[in-house]
Amino acid sequence: MKEKFVPEVYEPQEDSFLLKKYVRNYAKGLVLDVGTGSGIQAIAAAQHAQKVVAVDINDNALVFAQSQASAEKVRNVEFRKSDLFSKVKEKFDLIIFNPPYLPFDEKEPDDIRLATTGGKEGCELLIKFLEQAIEHLNTDGVILTLFSSLSNKTRIDYAIAENCFAYKELDCMRFSFETIYIYLIQKSKLRKELEENNVQNIKKLAKGHRGIIYTGVWQGKKIAAKSKLPGSMAMGNIEREAGWLRTLNRFGIGPKLLYSEHGYFVYKFVEGKFINDFIEKEKGKTKIRSVIKKVFEQCFVMDEHNVNKEEMHHPYKHIIVNGAKVTLIDFERANHTDKPHNITQFCQAIMNGRIGENLRKKGFKINRKKMINLAREYSKQNTKENLNAILNELK
Repeated sequence: MKEKFVPEVYEPQEDSFLLKKYVRNYAKGLVLDVGTGSGIQAIAAAQHAQKVVAVDINDNALVFAQSQASAEKVRNVEFRKSDLFSKVKEKFDLIIFNPPYLPFDEKEPDDIRLATTGGKEGCELLIKFLEQAIEHLNTDGVILTLFSSLSNKTRIDYAIAENCFAYKELDCMRFSFETIYIYLIQKSKLRKELEENNVQNIKKLAKGHRGIIYTGVWQGKKIAAKSKLPGSMAMGNIEREAGWLRTLNRFGIGPKLLYSEHGYFVYKFVEGKFINDFIEKEKGKTKIRSVIKKVFEQCFVMDEHNVNKEEMHHPYKHIIVNGAKVTLIDFERANHTDKPHNITQFCQAIMNGRIGENLRKKGFKINRKKMINLAREYSKQNTKENLNAILNELK
């Protein structure tokens, strides 16, 4: 196909022709070409696919691409005006995206920038695409895309994981000032397994240093699924945490574990506020005192069974309050020990840092010296009496 440059239509360069080679290999069934531009990928895919839907936000590009398809006598391509997936409802076996991927350059003219710039860092448009693409990909469907080393590759790799995708680098093209990467992206093993278990509406919730959490709906209930963060060096943490939840659930501690598989586990989603947010917004001291008491009581149960949760001295995102219910979450660092310190760590939390500061603002006058002594006594003997002495100090 001979290409002709039209104003405001991206003229295919080396990267387009490299991508075209892989489009021919993977095109089948129903194909979507996002940001079709000159139509080069859509026309290449049409030779191997049952049907191709080619979309672009640029009217000139659509007119030009359609003329190219007509000249090539390609009739199984449907052209639509769409901003990414705004006018797309179907699911596809292959989605192609050759995005603008260069970082913002104020020296570039506006008409050129539209075709070349992917955002401030160059990756923003591709990340937006990834956030939407998952809902338009068949179970075994794949995405072919490309981007530059100038586009913040690390951020793109994380965005792929955050949206429950997996990727493979198919090829790269090196220049003196940049490298162009061709990626094959597909639903991750976790995503496929969750979908096979009829989990719907899967979305990323949060990412930590070692794990990543997704939410979804399973059997009409909101659930969360936690898996290892790609690239994390932590080994076996997910399996261990699922084991701790299974154990602690017997004592009414932690979110309810629903099921676990190798590499991830699924639990009932916990609604509510993190403890510090709860303390800040709650006006009644009685309710705050009740919540603090329930945390101490759960810490005592863990101490009784020689379980160290860890991080109870700064549990800002480890305690969720929903009405009268208090749930401890995040047990990835939990361990078995003969000298547990959940109570003593939480004593530190209510004396120091943001929790201690907010308790003082709410009128709690905790005698620091006395609380330290009470915590030391408890550390020597983990008894109910010593726990009650600590709780009495909250009055």
